[in-house]
This record gives sequence, structure tokens and C-alpha cells, in this order.
Amino acid sequence: MIIEKKQKNQFFIYNNEIVTDSYENIFNINLWEENVVGSAKGRGTTWFIQWKNLQIALKHYFRGGLWGKVVKDKYFYLGLNRTRSWKEFYLLEQLRTEGLPVPQAIAAKVKKKFFLYQTDIITERIENAESIISFLKKNNLQIEQFIEIGKIVKKMHRLNVCHTDLNANNILIDSSNKIWLIDFDKCSKREGDNWKKNNLNRLQRSFEKESYKYKLNLTSDYWDNILQGYRL
Repeated sequence: MIIEKKQKNQFFIYNNEIVTDSYENIFNINLWEENVVGSAKGRGTTWFIQWKNLQIALKHYFRGGLWGKVVKDKYFYLGLNRTRSWKEFYLLEQLRTEGLPVPQAIAAKVKKKFFLYQTDIITERIENAESIISFLKKNNLQIEQFIEIGKIVKKMHRLNVCHTDLNANNILIDSSNKIWLIDFDKCSKREGDNWKKNNLNRLQRSFEKESYKYKLNLTSDYWDNILQGYRL
């Protein structure tokens, strides 16, 4: 069950089947020091933590662009449901309910001060997984796996969800060869169909860019295979 709590100027949301106590403290990376198993650098650091019987990813939201140089981790508060973490949390919940292979949302926190807020999210870390690009540096993807990528993107589009950063590095493959989609920050539902072609084009450009950069062994018909899955 999804629980929402408020403590003074802080708001919390969490899955109480996973977070059974101390929901206020799980966002403090200093308390996780002995459990950190890795990290990833982006605008900030995402910490990978071993917790109970699963691994989690703790992310603090940072701004990019020119605004990020002025207020690196603060956003204008326009309502709780419009905060970055709340939107990502509930979108992940919806996508998982619909059967899409995305990380499970575990908890989120919003700290409000006047008309600004800071925010964090905790999601499941997909264990024993790497990006498609990392995988392709060492291995070849099977035709069926390219088809599966297309099927997953199509299912997401049928739900009218636009992944605004749909690229090959946000597609993972795990040790059992299951395909996953990650990084749904700033993603949302959109009306109409015109944006879907642009979304696919973005994905294709990312494959071409990474293939050129790393001299990947992409077969000449890889994109046809992705489109085959998309059209199923």
C-alpha cells in the first residue's frame, strides 16, 4: 500500500510493504554508509544501497542548465502532485501495474521552504544489469532482444507515456537477459500520437551515436527488428 505522510514542512510517500519503519531516516545517506554498494554520477550522485533483501537507488534531484548554476537543487513549488519525485513515483507505480519492466518506486521525500522545494526518491536498483550500450561493447544482442525493446516502447506509448530521455543508456539488460526501462524523471502522459514518432527517432539517434562512438557491432537490421517489435 502507498502511504503519504506530512511532518511540518516535509512530505513523504512510501510503499509500506517495503518500508516498514523509520521512513523519515532512509533518505539520509550518512546512515547508509556501511550498506553502500556503489554509485553513479550524473548531475549528482545516485547511491546504490543494500537494504534488507534488495538493492535500492537513492537519488537527490539536481537542476541542469543555467538555472542549475543558480539554484542547483531547488524547484518552484506548485503543489505536491507536481513535484519531480511525486510524479516519478506515481508514474513508476502505474507502469509496473500495467506490466512494464521498470524499477519499483519505494519512497520519496519533498522538503518545502517558502515557494521552493528540494526532493529525493528511492527506487529499486535492477541488480546484475547493465545498459544495452555497455552490453553491446562485449556481446551481441539477439534479434529477439531487439524485438523486445520495440514491444516495451510500444506498450509504453499505448499508455500515452512519453519517456523524455528515451535513449539506449536508459535501457538495461540483466543477467537473465530481461530488458528494463529506467530513469523516468520528467516523463509524463501526453495526448495524441505525433510525439511518438519523435520519441522513436530519439532512441534511434542514441543507438547510432553510441555505435559510432564505441564502434559497436550493431547488425544492419537492428532498427528494423526494434520496429518489428513496436508494430506487434
